[in-house]
Amino acid sequence: MVTDPRSGYPHDPELFTGDDGVFYDILKRVAFEGSFCAIHPGNQEIFVHESKKCWAAGTTGPRDFLKAYFGENFIADDTSVSTMTILARAAKTRIHILHMRSENSFKIAESAKRNGQKITIEVNPKYMLLNDQDMERLGPLATPYGLSEKEQKVLWDRLNDGQVDILASDHAPHTKEEMEPGWKDTWSIPFGNPQLDHVIPVLLSKVMEGRTSLEALVRTYSEMPAKLIGVYPRKGVIQVGSDADLTVLDLHAKGVLSDSNVYTKVGWSPYHNWRFHGRPVMTLVRGSVVMSDGKVTGKPGHGQFIPGVRT
Repeated sequence: MVTDPRSGYPHDPELFTGDDGVFYDILKRVAFEGSFCAIHPGNQEIFVHESKKCWAAGTTGPRDFLKAYFGENFIADDTSVSTMTILARAAKTRIHILHMRSENSFKIAESAKRNGQKITIEVNPKYMLLNDQDMERLGPLATPYGLSEKEQKVLWDRLNDGQVDILASDHAPHTKEEMEPGWKDTWSIPFGNPQLDHVIPVLLSKVMEGRTSLEALVRTYSEMPAKLIGVYPRKGVIQVGSDADLTVLDLHAKGVLSDSNVYTKVGWSPYHNWRFHGRPVMTLVRGSVVMSDGKVTGKPGHGQFIPGVRT
């Protein structure tokens, strides 16, 4: 439901509907195919309108972008979530809402679910982890994730009360060189940041602090994703007959995260210098070790394509 008004990335304009009639047709086709529709919320008219104000005023930094993108009090999020739930109800389509951020959006979705709609909800952990102070420090490297502590508390509370179905990293491996111009003009860069290397140790640290539970992470990172795409119980659970896909954790491990131990090619992490308490030490796929002590040991060709199941 959104595309970038200047850079055209990372929100691919080819995936942008921009027309509620087209959107409604898509939802009806998805229902006919017996699948679900994953939707990126956003009110494009508000985003463009507020962006033009910033461009005219010459206020184009990370904080200005955030205000334009979310809209005042998350109005861009809330109006788009309202629109999608109404259209999905009429089309009788199961929807998966991506990147939920605001309390009102959760209330809209929960009201729709109480009325019988099939809706699942995803939250990006970086919205829960990178706050407004991190944005001031990192600028475009933490755009657009700089929520206040009060706003972040909503996401933690919704995770803990079970309203969040899935946590998804939204890994965006842009280089620092790509992002640096965003200090001056955040509309000119691809935003988002790397997550795969460090997000689990950071979340495990929150578990050890008592902010959430290990059960909540297992549910949102394993069980519910497998159910959403129709591969449960082959995936997403430890039981007889399921694939032996396991992550072994050391909840006593402590240390400091660093760009120097980023395994992925991008070579940096927004969690550089963050202290961690707990980390994955081994990963098995179908019983074979594919990661040990931070090093990938899996061999090319071991992966298998698994088609999802229509529901």
